[in-house]
Amino acid sequence: MGALRERAGEQLSVLDEVLRGQARHRRLWHAGLAALLLLALFAALWLGSSRRAPIAGGTPSRALPWAVGTGAVTGYIQPCSGTGFPVDASTGGQLFSAAALVEALPGQEHLETAADGTYRVVLPAVVASREHVSQNEAFELDDLAPGRYVILAQYAGGNVSTYADVSVASGQVVTVVLPDRCK
Repeated sequence: MGALRERAGEQLSVLDEVLRGQARHRRLWHAGLAALLLLALFAALWLGSSRRAPIAGGTPSRALPWAVGTGAVTGYIQPCSGTGFPVDASTGGQLFSAAALVEALPGQEHLETAADGTYRVVLPAVVASREHVSQNEAFELDDLAPGRYVILAQYAGGNVSTYADVSVASGQVVTVVLPDRCK
């Protein structure tokens, strides 16, 4: 009878060790999941910072870039020049992007017939997002609903502009280089 009790005790201690190991594994898994969720939250908050200027007054928007069902457009504006890349007078370095006011206009460009029979390009009038960018700085227009947009840049210090048509999809970032239309 003593040998039977001893064997049952050994089996209980093995079962006890297995259960303790499973409990440790669950605690570690839950701690790892919590750490991962915290990391994702901090990353979303960090990526959510936006330089976007307000459209109709107020304070700049700081919404998360991946709000449900939105996308983004980012890129550069080719400097306004006849040929090649112009040089920044203050640093002597080449400019790869111009300073400008960049806007996302929902819709797309279309041609309109004028009274004299010529055509002119008409751009959408509503502004979905707007941002001022400095020289050699990328623009970033986020929280855009899926659809077609005209990305319009008005060069700083002049009345010249450039634009491009883009399609924005949910959860996607479109990269565009706005062409130099000063040539």
